[in-house]
Amino acid sequence: MTESVPLQVAAERLPDLVRRAADGEDVVLTEAGRPVARLVGLGGCGASLPVPVDTRPLGLYRGRVWVADDADETPEWLIDAFYGIDSDLPPPAADDGMEPARKEQGGR
Repeated sequence: MTESVPLQVAAERLPDLVRRAADGEDVVLTEAGRPVARLVGLGGCGASLPVPVDTRPLGLYRGRVWVADDADETPEWLIDAFYGIDSDLPPPAADDGMEPARKEQGGR
């Protein structure tokens, strides 16, 4: 059996409507006479809802990922630049070896 209940009434009768939905009744919530939501019971599986399980094995990327020893250290010049402060420390040189392919192409 389906029961249509206006949202305003449903707010007052929510515990009763949830119990009825849990018992298998179909409860449709309406707004201005149009259906907007449905309360549905879980069919006895409430305690055993599926829980996402992380199936990735530990150590999957062992030996493939490298993190520099100073990865968690921020240079003073970068902190100063972030806050708009002129620093006495110069930024790293443009030819720091990070893009050798670009240098070989004439800097383009």
